[in-house]
Amino acid sequence: MTTTQRTPPSRGSTRLVAFALAVGLLGPLSPASAQTATPTPTPTPVKTETQIIGNWKLTCTEFSDPKTPRQCIIGLEARAKTNNQAVFAWTIGLDKNGNLVSRMVTLPGVSIPPGVDLKIGNAAIRKLMYSTCEPTFCSLEAPIDAAFRKELTGSDKATVVVYGSTGKNMTIELAIGGGDKALAVMKK
Repeated sequence: MTTTQRTPPSRGSTRLVAFALAVGLLGPLSPASAQTATPTPTPTPVKTETQIIGNWKLTCTEFSDPKTPRQCIIGLEARAKTNNQAVFAWTIGLDKNGNLVSRMVTLPGVSIPPGVDLKIGNAAIRKLMYSTCEPTFCSLEAPIDAAFRKELTGSDKATVVVYGSTGKNMTIELAIGGGDKALAVMKK
C-alpha cells in the first residue's frame, strides 16, 4: 500500500493523532518520565500557537506555571489515498533533558520485529523499533543524534516503510523540507 502525505497535519484531529496526543506520544515525553512512581500535576496550558514552516507544522504550548517551560513539537502526517484516513504521524520534540526525540505513530496491524525503515534523502536506512503497541495505534521513539539531525535538516524527502503483519507493507513518501528552520524555531 502506498500513501500520500498531507503536509502539514490537517487542522481537524484524526483519531490516530488525537489519541496519540492524549496519551502523550506526540508531546514531550520520554520513557523515563513515563515510569515515575508519583504522579506530577499536569500544568495548565494557557496558550497554544501553530505555524507552518516548510512542510512541518510547529505547535508550541505555554503554561500557567511560570516554572513550566514552553513545549514545542514539529509534525507531519500521512493519509491513505483511498479514504483520507490518517495512517502515520511523525513528530519531533524535546525530552525532559532537552534532547531531540523522534516519535512515529502507526495504525495497528504491524509486524513488530522488523520495526520501521526510515530513509532520509540519500542517507542509509535507519531501523526504528516499536516501543508501544495498543489496540488503536503503535508507536516508535528514537533519540535524534547529530547524524540523524544532519540527515533530517539536509534533505527534502524521506521514505518510511511500515511492515504489515499480513505481509502487506506500507511505503510512505514524505516531503520534509524546512526541517532545519522548524527545529531552530522549536528550540528557541
